[in-house]
Amino acid sequence: MKRAGSPGLDRDESPSMSDACSVDVAASDPRNVRRALEELSLHGVDQAFSRDEMILKLFGPIESVVHAWVNKMDKRGLSSPAGVPFRINVLGATWEHEVCRWRTFAAFALRASDEVHPPEICVRFVGPAVEYEEEYASLMKVGSSSGERTVKLTASTHQGRFPKDFSSPCDLFLAFNAGLVIGKHWAPALREVLAVHRNHIEHVLRAKNDRVVENFPSVPPPIWFTDYNEEAAQYSFDMLAHLVASTVQGLEELFEVKIKANLIKPYANPYRDTTAVQMAELTSLAFSNCYAFAFVGFETA
Repeated sequence: MKRAGSPGLDRDESPSMSDACSVDVAASDPRNVRRALEELSLHGVDQAFSRDEMILKLFGPIESVVHAWVNKMDKRGLSSPAGVPFRINVLGATWEHEVCRWRTFAAFALRASDEVHPPEICVRFVGPAVEYEEEYASLMKVGSSSGERTVKLTASTHQGRFPKDFSSPCDLFLAFNAGLVIGKHWAPALREVLAVHRNHIEHVLRAKNDRVVENFPSVPPPIWFTDYNEEAAQYSFDMLAHLVASTVQGLEELFEVKIKANLIKPYANPYRDTTAVQMAELTSLAFSNCYAFAFVGFETA
């Protein structure tokens, strides 16, 4: 019998992770994560997900991010300076949906950027539902058709809300199943992210007006969201778009120039969970990470 994860392996020859009683159990064993990464590297995402549903449940969220980063935001090849890890802040995090999958974030370094050598990722999980604060670290050695690659991965949990209880610079914000319109909890976070983008574009415009040639600050981080279905995503996107439009209006009045907001409208996430969940707040079927949308940044028109 061929070794699990070898090229040319038939479905019925490979031991499945689907026997695990939950994603938490599968994610807690680094061997499961490494084997799943090998499956993704050797067979491709779609085939690996169809071969084993647990791989989809385990890696679906981060592969959704990879898909958005490369295909929607066109960020392939963008990396942090040498010696600085790529930093991801996951807002509204919970153990059962995000923190338990912390090792799967190695896939972002392996699949979303060709420029990070060696790949290094730092993930911060922030949320009021985070029960305790802890730090994790791992070197993920993953075999693929092009040879073995190593990802240095660090992660930490932070109890509270962004930016009130935790605020640290990052290269990408994520918020899975965010539900922006439920309550008023997200408004401060959205305003903080937009303030970072506003400060950046103001700096750029002032330098241009003064005809100053200088190195501008690093590009501010996009923020990417998912929600449980199209209806919820559209309501949340409308809230985000309203705050963005207000910021654009203020910038245009201040600098008397046209500002373009780079928003990604809600789209069906190809790597959403396939198991429906019941939610009293929603009138139609709900699936984890079903639809996604994003704010990428401001540009001068």
